[in-house]
Amino acid sequence: MARRINYFTGLYVCSFAALGSLFPFIGQYLAHIGFSGASIGIITASATAIGILSNPFWGAIYHRRGNNKNLILFFCIFTAVLSLSLMAVTGYTQFLFLYIIVFFFENPIFPLIDSTTLEANYPFGAARKWGAVGYALGIGVTGGIADKIGLVSIFPVFASLLLLTSIMIKRFIHSRRDLPSWVSSQSQKQDTGAGSYRDLIYNKEYMALLASTFFINGPSFAHNTYFSFLYIDQGGTITGMGIALLLMAVSEAPFMAWSECISARFTLERMILIAMCVCALRFLWYSTGPTTPWLMGTFFLQGFINGIFLVETMKYIKKLVNPKLIPLAVSLYTALSSNCGTITCQFAGGIVVGSSGGKGVYLFYGLFNLIGIAIYLAFGLHHTKKLKK
Repeated sequence: MARRINYFTGLYVCSFAALGSLFPFIGQYLAHIGFSGASIGIITASATAIGILSNPFWGAIYHRRGNNKNLILFFCIFTAVLSLSLMAVTGYTQFLFLYIIVFFFENPIFPLIDSTTLEANYPFGAARKWGAVGYALGIGVTGGIADKIGLVSIFPVFASLLLLTSIMIKRFIHSRRDLPSWVSSQSQKQDTGAGSYRDLIYNKEYMALLASTFFINGPSFAHNTYFSFLYIDQGGTITGMGIALLLMAVSEAPFMAWSECISARFTLERMILIAMCVCALRFLWYSTGPTTPWLMGTFFLQGFINGIFLVETMKYIKKLVNPKLIPLAVSLYTALSSNCGTITCQFAGGIVVGSSGGKGVYLFYGLFNLIGIAIYLAFGLHHTKKLKK
């Protein structure tokens, strides 16, 4: 168990630190090299948009290759090397094209790491909490480096952290006894490549879960883009907004660690419903325009919502689908619920913020959440389900 703890901790810290080293700073870098606001919006959204295609595509290949972890190793190394070429590109069309290619290979890394954790029957919350820690560390370390060297440093830092992730994957490969998916047996060979996305589409409960989480994940992830509008509209500063977002990100880790104990007491199905309700109430409350001390002081609400919802949803997917379909199920969930939901809410938020400001965006997000809750209840997803075998 100790070996697996080191592996999972390293995987999540390094991979999410890579995200934290790039996404919070890429907009500032693009502005620094002279890109317009519209161009920055298109480029940053393209990373999420390409995931709608790349996650199911690579998830299917990973499944057909018998969940071979060498594919994750390839994604990490290839993305790291290719991302360094972004440092030399200053033209909009060239940067957009290269950025899309980079994230075509980067997007599958995270759902496949999650799949690995679920396959290994390791407590998902105990592993995933290190992702929140890693993301916060990535922001802090990269911010300090960028202040001294310049914003162009975000690319080598991003690449270095992905290479560290590849090292952890390599260590995984040399410790096959920790990975049930690599047990050399006749039964495993028979399961390799069995099943398809069609099996998931016919799984009504799984598809209902995807539909309901689409209306929760979209606002939750897009919120990071539009929180600054709300915070500054209420008299806040850029520095204060940054501190609030950092506290929100850090607060997810303890709730992810506690999720196992909490769900054991209340069931994961009910905890997901509670997290959904808190999310909707939070955004509806934001739409009333609370003062900045309240926005800052209630940072832990994001920790509760994401810490519980992200972890328990993954565990719920494991409950609803056949074990051999977990990589496909996680990839499809990431593409349709997370990526597509985020893109939808980012574009809709941009329209709403222009006419109604930050408060209008959060009213829209709160109502959007209510649709997800209605779907969750209508399909009886709040009732306890048995684990698929």
